[in-house]
Amino acid sequence: MTLDPAQKKGQVPVRFRIASPFAVATFLLMTVALASPERGEEKIAFADAPAAVQATIRRLTSETIAEVEKSTDDGTAVYEAKYGKDATACSVKLAASGEVMETEQTIDASKLPEAVRAAITKKFPKGEVGRVESVTTQVYEVLVNVDGKKQEIKVLASGQVKGGDEDEHDEGCADEDGEEEEGD
Repeated sequence: MTLDPAQKKGQVPVRFRIASPFAVATFLLMTVALASPERGEEKIAFADAPAAVQATIRRLTSETIAEVEKSTDDGTAVYEAKYGKDATACSVKLAASGEVMETEQTIDASKLPEAVRAAITKKFPKGEVGRVESVTTQVYEVLVNVDGKKQEIKVLASGQVKGGDEDEHDEGCADEDGEEEEGD
């Protein structure tokens, strides 16, 4: 690095002195933001989870619970329990009400469906498959009638709406009375 002629030997250039406090402040703000309870995960004892969460976990598995984490997702408390032979083989995410939001299970890569293996090979021809998890997310498909128009929406157990295609629904699906509806 060349020194500015007006700068004395051993001094840090001005642009670095100005940037340095800014960089430190940015780093500190990012650290605080990432560590905030709104985004962070907190390990808790199984006994400290809500009773409904405990009951659902007991219903799902008789294995020892390796850990329970509490986090917040869009302002909603979410509990994740990890269990299985190697403590990470399975996990379940639950709402405080005990409703299952998502399950994950580690599987052997050889058990991936052929279409999945082909997609991975196409996207990453030189890639090597590592850990594989089968993830199941609880989604509610709801047909809503608004001003005579049918709209189908998909809502995650967390309350997040995932779609809304007007007048699109499966032909021949039974309505809430068990009667078949006609397609549009």
